[in-house]
Amino acid sequence: MFDDIEEDSGFDVGSVNKQEQKSYGGSNSGGGGGYSNDRGQQSQGGFRGNSGGGGGGGGFRGRQQEDTVQDPYLPVVVYVEQDFPEEVKDQLAKISSKLISKGFTVRIYGMDKPFVERLQKLSSSKVELYLPWRNFNELESKRTWNTLTAKHVAQVNFAGWEKIPDGVKGSLAGQVRLLLGDRNNSPAKCLITWSKDGAGKAAEVSKETGRSGFIIKLASTYAFPVINVQKPSSEAIIEKNFGL
Repeated sequence: MFDDIEEDSGFDVGSVNKQEQKSYGGSNSGGGGGYSNDRGQQSQGGFRGNSGGGGGGGGFRGRQQEDTVQDPYLPVVVYVEQDFPEEVKDQLAKISSKLISKGFTVRIYGMDKPFVERLQKLSSSKVELYLPWRNFNELESKRTWNTLTAKHVAQVNFAGWEKIPDGVKGSLAGQVRLLLGDRNNSPAKCLITWSKDGAGKAAEVSKETGRSGFIIKLASTYAFPVINVQKPSSEAIIEKNFGL
């Protein structure tokens, strides 16, 4: 996927998939394949339910979670700032609508309230709103609080971190979660955004890139494919790789 981007920018698209696979792998320090869920604690070799029963020999006590068929979770970040031209916002909204119709989940940030509300009308289950703190831009979402990992990743990728206000730090950490997932373990498939200069990788980010510069640089640093709709080739790349 994203062959055109990889050829153009040198991104290792496969590394995104490796990151995602790693995040689902996990590891158990206990023996015998023990596991845990909300109804108990992990034990060596088995499951210990609330009744406190032993966990020997690989057996378990307690109710197993029902195995049901679910849609694949395929998140894509569509990043919009307030100062984007209206025609660009319209373009990104149309792309989002098509992605949702194909079963993708669209992650958005709360920088532009009208754009957020526009996308939320498209789907209640396939649009995920991320915020840096509660009531940001008079919006609410369960994906609000920044993690220590998100703050750390933002810090190491922003020069002069100690000189910026706490509010800016929170906003940048929220962009990290937007790419890596609410708990930093569900990476997005790619970033779709816009900038005046059409930047698609860290080396292309400049003052002309504007407010989308940090998330473009961040995505590029961690090998996420970046599609900047300012580039004439972006429409063909989206159509080819997402089947829109």
